[in-house]
Order: sequence, then structure tokens, then C-alpha cells
Amino acid sequence: MKKLIFTILLSAFFLTSNAQYFGLQAGALASDILWRNDYYTYNTLPKPGFMAGITLDIPIKNTMAVNLALNYKWTGASRADSTNVEAVRLGYINLDATFNYIFETNVAVRPYIEGGGFAAYLVNASTIYVSENGDSYTEEVKVGTSKDDEIIPWDLGLTIGGGIYYRKWRFGAGYSATIIDLSPTDEFILRNSMGYLKATFFFGKKNKNK
Repeated sequence: MKKLIFTILLSAFFLTSNAQYFGLQAGALASDILWRNDYYTYNTLPKPGFMAGITLDIPIKNTMAVNLALNYKWTGASRADSTNVEAVRLGYINLDATFNYIFETNVAVRPYIEGGGFAAYLVNASTIYVSENGDSYTEEVKVGTSKDDEIIPWDLGLTIGGGIYYRKWRFGAGYSATIIDLSPTDEFILRNSMGYLKATFFFGKKNKNK
């Protein structure tokens, strides 16, 4: 199922890439996870992560574009409430779709703002424990929709951000957050959030100097 979803998404990119600007992108994440029930909210600490993938920039006008990106995102958080050090790591195949408004300038640097959403599928998940004596071990997170599972496999959310276009490059920063409950049970509310810094290099895009 995971391979089928990835193949469909990758094929969609290549089918449309001939008429658009195709690029590679990578970036750094600071992610967190909300755990909350009716009585208590777990204290969590953000964890560093990364993103890497491919992107399409689809110009509409000189000042507008739609951006599609297919990334692997490695996210997670630390649980500060635990007697042991506990970190949850989640790896998603992530499809981002944002609308960009680009400010025209008289120089090569063009600022932009973006807003949109994402759909993601969880491909690997684990919890890392480090005890007080320094011993560590890793357990797989149970992924599914039954009451015995810990997190559902898909995620949906919203994204806002901004940055600059500079010749064949685009540099950006922003914030993404889940808008659905990722917990399979009604006992907990579980949601992801992350801030990001990213850089994209576009192939075949002409340098723009005014």
C-alpha cells in the first residue's frame, strides 16, 4: 500500500514536470507533538528533524504560482514527563500544496508568501527510551486505526510561510500543523506541528535579473 501511494504521487509529478519548473529541495525541521486528554496535557519538547524531496513550481502569473512538493519528513518530539528520556520519531511521505504570492521587485531577489495544506502518510515510527543509567532501546510505534494502535497512518494539515526567490533558488521558512486527530481512540488528542527552513534548486529556470 505504501509503495503504491508513493508510485502514484511520483508519477503525477513527472507527468506534469515538462511544462513546469522542476526542483530538488531539502530543509531542517523543529517538530513537536501534542498529547492531550480531558484531564492532562503531556509536557513535550521539540525535536530537530529534516525534510528532503522534489518540487514543482507552476507559474500562474508573474506574481502568482502554485507549488507542489513531495517530501520525506522526519519529525517527532520528546516527552518531558517521562522518568526516562523518551523521544518519538515519525517518518512521513508528505505531499504539500501551497499558493504563492510573489512580490515583483527591480532586483533578482523576489520575496514571496505562501499558504496551503499537506497530506501525509506515515511510513516508519518508533519510540526511543534512554534510562537514567544510560541504557537505550527502541520500540516500534503501533500504527493503525484500532484501539490497540497508537497513531493513525495518515495526516492532514495547513501550512503558512514565506521567503525569497533568487535566480534558480528559493529559500523559505514557515509553520505546518495538523488539523485532524491522529489518535485512534477518543481518549487522547494527538497532533503534529513543525517549523521549517528549506532551500530549493530549480532545473531549467532562467536566472532573473532586472
